[in-house]
Amino acid sequence: MTGLLIAVRQQKGHRSKPVALIMSALAIAACAGPFAAPGLAAASNYLADPITTASIEPARVPHELRIELTEQGTEALGLAARLKRTGGLINRPISWTIRRQEIGESLGSTVVHKNNKPALDAPLEPGNYVVEAAYGYHRVIHPVRIQPGQRIGVTLILNVGGIRAMSGIKNTVLPPSIGAEHSVYAVSGPLKGRRVVGNAGQGHVLRLAAGIYRVESRFTAGNTVAETKVTVKPGILSSMEVAHKAGLIRIIVGTDETAAVAWDIRSLQSSWSRSHTTRDASMVLAPGRYEVTAIVDGTSMTRTFSVKAGDLRHVKLGAH
Repeated sequence: MTGLLIAVRQQKGHRSKPVALIMSALAIAACAGPFAAPGLAAASNYLADPITTASIEPARVPHELRIELTEQGTEALGLAARLKRTGGLINRPISWTIRRQEIGESLGSTVVHKNNKPALDAPLEPGNYVVEAAYGYHRVIHPVRIQPGQRIGVTLILNVGGIRAMSGIKNTVLPPSIGAEHSVYAVSGPLKGRRVVGNAGQGHVLRLAAGIYRVESRFTAGNTVAETKVTVKPGILSSMEVAHKAGLIRIIVGTDETAAVAWDIRSLQSSWSRSHTTRDASMVLAPGRYEVTAIVDGTSMTRTFSVKAGDLRHVKLGAH
C-alpha cells in the first residue's frame, strides 16, 4: 500500500482552518472488467458506492487524497498528477475527462468537464464521478465521490517513464529521405501482448507506463524489421537505438533526368517488392538477392545484385 495524506479543513468565508490530519494507506484500482475500454487502466472504488462499481476489479495505482470542508454550493474537485511517488507534479498537458457516474454505470456516461492542462480545479455538484487521465500513451481512470460540503483534491501517481526511439544501421548515416516507424508492444503488465504504440516516427518521445516493452522498427524505405526489448522506469526518459542488420542501397536509373522512368525491385527470396517512378532512390535492404527491372523511355533493362549487412553501395541501370 502507498501512504496517503488526508488533510481535512474547515472553511469559513474564504479562509480554511485545519481541524484534523490523518495518515492512511490507500491505492487506486485499475479497470479490468467487461466495461473496460481497450488500453485503459483504472482506479479503485473505495470512494464510490458498491452498487455503481461492482464490475470494477481493484488494482494498485497509487494516489494522494486531500479533503477540505467548505460551504454547500462550493463543492469542487482538484486534479493533478506525478510521474512517480517521489517526483514533482507533472507540468506538461494531461488530458483530463470527468464523467458523472449514475447508478448502474461503471465508467460514467455524462461528460461534465474536459481539460488539457497539467492540473485543474472543477466546480462540481455532490455525487459520484469517474476521472480519466491520459498522459502520453498511458491512461488511467479513477472514481471519486464528492459529499455535500467537500472540496476534493486528487493527485494521481501515474508511474510513467519515456523512451526516445531511434533506428539505424551500424556505422552508417541514413539520408533524410529514409525515416523509421516504431511499434511498441507490452511484454508485462495488464496490457501484455498488446500493441500500445503504432508507427511512431524517428526520435519521437513515447511516454509509457512503467514496465517491459518490445519495440519493433521498420524503415519507411526498405524491407528490414528489427526489434529490441526495453524497460521503462517511472520518471526516467531513455534514448534507445534499434540496430538493423541491413545495407543502404542507392538505385540510379538512366542518365537523362527528363526521361520517363519506371522501375520495380523485388526480393528473390521472399514476396517483397516495390515500384518507383523516380530516377534516384535510396532504401534499406535486408541481406539477400534482389532484382531491379526498369523501363526508361520504353527501353527495358534488368539487373540482379546481392546485399550484405553493412553494405553501402550504388546500383545503376543504364547509367554511366
